[in-house]
Amino acid sequence: MSKDLILRTGLTGGASGDLDNYPVADCETGKPSIAFVQGDARYDHIYDESEAGAESSPDIIIPDDNSSGTGAWVLTKVYSDNLVTVGTFTPEYYAVDTDFDSVSYAVQVGRYHKIGTTVHFWIELKTSSITVGSAAGAVRVKGLPETSKSDTYTAVCIGYAKRFSTYHPSKAMVKPYSKEISLYYRATNPYGEDTNLLYGDLDTTTNDGNTLYISGTYESAS
Repeated sequence: MSKDLILRTGLTGGASGDLDNYPVADCETGKPSIAFVQGDARYDHIYDESEAGAESSPDIIIPDDNSSGTGAWVLTKVYSDNLVTVGTFTPEYYAVDTDFDSVSYAVQVGRYHKIGTTVHFWIELKTSSITVGSAAGAVRVKGLPETSKSDTYTAVCIGYAKRFSTYHPSKAMVKPYSKEISLYYRATNPYGEDTNLLYGDLDTTTNDGNTLYISGTYESAS
């Protein structure tokens, strides 16, 4: 017999892709299996020829053709529902205290992969016009696909920035329990504190608008 990895699409029920349908004659202690259930959850098991417990899915799975009273698949790890989600979102600038009258975009792209509670994302923004109005306060990027955890700031990467009028963003962080990214610049003083990018730092004087690429990883609240 071989201890090659067994891939299944279900746990119990006796269907051809279920773990309990795998023949006991091909099982031996230490044989691993991975079951992807309905495409959104993963269960890892190891076969144990001495396991004598009653079947209790997903913890203990007994092959349907096993009548000996011992031998079962024993759960070793569960990966959360929504194991992998791939999607898009719509990022946008906004001013925290009073928002812009309007912001139009030539490029406004957000893509993400969510694995368990870990979110990997990529943002591309390029403005075509901005009507400032009575905008005030720090400028942020909002619209992330998942709310972040409540107990931590998460640094992410600014890969490219162009056409910011006063200061260019050099650092970015996902705010706790939010779908927002704070943008920061470092003043000339090398010992100074990173400072929030302000609404006025978005260049409104040219058709070749602000360009910003951000990518990173953060942990979602659920």
